[in-house]
Amino acid sequence: MDALNRQSDGAVISRDTEGPSPGDFFCDYAAAHPELLDLATFEPLTQQARQIFPRLVDDAEDGYGLHPWPIFVDQPEAAALARAVTGLAALHRQLPARFFDNDPDQLRRFYGLESDLLARLLVTPPTGVDALFVRGDFIATAHGWRCIELNFGNLGGMQYAPFADLYRDFPPFADFARDRGFALDHPSTLRAMFRHALAHRQVVPDAGPYHLAIVTADDQSMNSALGHNLELYRRILAEEAAAGDTVLHLLSDNDLEFRRRRVQAHGQRLHGIIEQSDRDTSRQMFRAFKAGSIDLYSCPVSMILGDKRNLGLLSQHGESDRFSPEERRLIADFVPWSRRIEAGPVTFRGRTLAMPELLRQEREALVLKAGDALGGTAVVIGPKTSSQDWQRAIDHALGEGSWMVQEYLEPQPYPLLRPGRGIEPHDIVWGAFAFGDEFGGLFARLAARRDTNGILNLSGGAQVGVPFLVHRSRRPRRTQ
Repeated sequence: MDALNRQSDGAVISRDTEGPSPGDFFCDYAAAHPELLDLATFEPLTQQARQIFPRLVDDAEDGYGLHPWPIFVDQPEAAALARAVTGLAALHRQLPARFFDNDPDQLRRFYGLESDLLARLLVTPPTGVDALFVRGDFIATAHGWRCIELNFGNLGGMQYAPFADLYRDFPPFADFARDRGFALDHPSTLRAMFRHALAHRQVVPDAGPYHLAIVTADDQSMNSALGHNLELYRRILAEEAAAGDTVLHLLSDNDLEFRRRRVQAHGQRLHGIIEQSDRDTSRQMFRAFKAGSIDLYSCPVSMILGDKRNLGLLSQHGESDRFSPEERRLIADFVPWSRRIEAGPVTFRGRTLAMPELLRQEREALVLKAGDALGGTAVVIGPKTSSQDWQRAIDHALGEGSWMVQEYLEPQPYPLLRPGRGIEPHDIVWGAFAFGDEFGGLFARLAARRDTNGILNLSGGAQVGVPFLVHRSRRPRRTQ
């Protein structure tokens, strides 16, 4: 089976002159080991994964929300991704000051905030901006990585990090790595997260240890997954913190109490909160944070830093003197053409048109997104949308005032098992984590190309992939 020219119902998986990718090699390995094409082979892995996150395995429509194969990225490509996510996160943190001078009126008007007071509160210290967790969503294109959005604060994907050890140790995958001479690495997202949280502690306990809580919504499946891994989390935290220095709790929103602008649960004062739910930070929590009595790692300033229209600012002004030469290179390398949807002329691929006319003429090349939407909602992909629906989306976006437009990016197809149908091209959105200047590993959402409408989110049927960085550290063992 030739990994350089693999066809699947007309789709061709190809690589450039640099040679086969680790994913191509794995497909060839699977062809020589046909048990890897049979889901029954992965039942032991399924049982272990079920212990970590039952819903992911049991509630998927096809019975397997976690893709059975690992996915791979060569270490040099991962290094480029690390540069992208840490660099773009640093730029985003500075955008309110660079573009709006932290002026409440300008911030309110650009980001659609409810009042100047809220805008002022978001950017007046303490802001928590340096403590925020970050995940950039990237697409691997024929021209390299491109960032389609940057998320701050309460992030999805970190809870899947424990799957990496299961996959790396699963005998068929370990045998493949030995056979090819690959060293598989998965930077520990959880370790990087806790290390970052500890480094950004501001609250000093009156006495005794620092009490850090992971707080979820009242979601039984999420709580079950986190609860199962609580001892793992505590072990990692203990390895990063001084002995007896920090105590970790797992709580739900309903466990929290607010007294004299302090946060407590079951009679114990808390000093730091890692929020893991879709709910906005409560006003009581925000007040406690502003009073300096609680450390937050998803503080409300994330609502403006994570706005998708920020990529439009970088794209539109990426060649200007607002940025250093190094920053201009970063933007050119990783930010796709993006603009806020507003009145006036706009230039796209050498043509300058009024915004409404550009949107009408270039449907096949564009994507519309609401600036503050989450989870793949309020996204309209031109090539996947009828002309009638596209026009309705244009009318809505022009009238709403909070939308942005981005060039459509064609993902490089990645060959993966599609149970019952063999190996088929899949589309992947790569989630890259950043904790300050530290790259915090990867999370992937994926779907067979024939099954996707271009929007890859877990609620819409995408699967979770377990990514590994590949170090081609030694010569592969030749096999017959």
